[in-house]
Amino acid sequence: MFEGFKDRGVAIHWVNDTVALAVFRTPNIAREACNSIHSPFKVRVLDETHNLWSTISKKDLEPPYPRPKTSASTAQRLIAQGMGQRLFSPSTRSTEFKKQEARRNRIVTRHILRDDAWGSDDP
Repeated sequence: MFEGFKDRGVAIHWVNDTVALAVFRTPNIAREACNSIHSPFKVRVLDETHNLWSTISKKDLEPPYPRPKTSASTAQRLIAQGMGQRLFSPSTRSTEFKKQEARRNRIVTRHILRDDAWGSDDP
């Protein structure tokens, strides 16, 4: 019944075996849904005077919000934290890269100086 409103924010909560509660993100979307749905089921607006109001938890009445977009970096950070490791942010990643590059250059320079002084290990 509410398939057309799925992208606009609707959450369905079952109250009991025969009653389902559709919670919309905004009252305007709820009114539009009530006016546009033609079905054999009773569709009506729930207000505070209705006897079902007291049986529904406040959490079920909260409007649905879209899930935030996820990214690979978020997933990598969570996995690294779970493994007890530290994943560097993009700004520190460049600093770490520079440190690694400087270390690599020092090692290469030491090898070159050693080879110049003592000769190469190659036969």
